[in-house]
Amino acid sequence: MKKNWFALISLIFFNLVVVMGFAIALYAIIASFWIIIGAFIISPILLVIANVTQLQDFSMFQSISSIFLCAIGLGLFPFMRKFTRLIITYSVNYIKYNKKMIYSVPL
Repeated sequence: MKKNWFALISLIFFNLVVVMGFAIALYAIIASFWIIIGAFIISPILLVIANVTQLQDFSMFQSISSIFLCAIGLGLFPFMRKFTRLIITYSVNYIKYNKKMIYSVPL
């Protein structure tokens, strides 16, 4: 299989300058959303542990807030899962496209 060296060098520079910054930012945002969703989901468990070990006093406002945060986390979970799979699919397709460009025959 013959490589298109001009396309290889061009894609390396384009991916380093344009795509890498965007990809790192996007993956960091996805990771932060997963961390936030995980914290929201385990917030009632953390509140129960804090109340049982008497690290803090019981508060009805905190209990309602932690249940509300857990509901938000559980509600966001399927959307974030779908979005993450979509971004992974786009990333894999972009890598396949780059391979196809590198191994194509130059005009």
